Amino acid sequence: MPCLLYALKACPINKTQEKSLEFTVNGVLMKIFRTVSVEVIRECRLWFGIPDVKVLVVKRKKKFLMKYANCANRLCQLLFGVDALSKNNSYVQ
Repeated sequence: MPCLLYALKACPINKTQEKSLEFTVNGVLMKIFRTVSVEVIRECRLWFGIPDVKVLVVKRKKKFLMKYANCANRLCQLLFGVDALSKNNSYVQ
């Protein structure tokens, strides 16, 4: 999974890319468990604790942003402050 999700924390993905990653995860699980049943794959994901790709990307992005915000580097702090302002639209008066 880390290989599939590498660098997605810093890059936005759209629905098509998300579905493509989900298809890849399901395809790998189908090969591992030698099945073509979507129901079996759902159960395997449930029992082995493999969440949807969307959930994984959100968790990784959150972790990345927390590290970025807490970084001691002044440039990172400055950029995070600008990014946070632009997301909140608080710089527009």
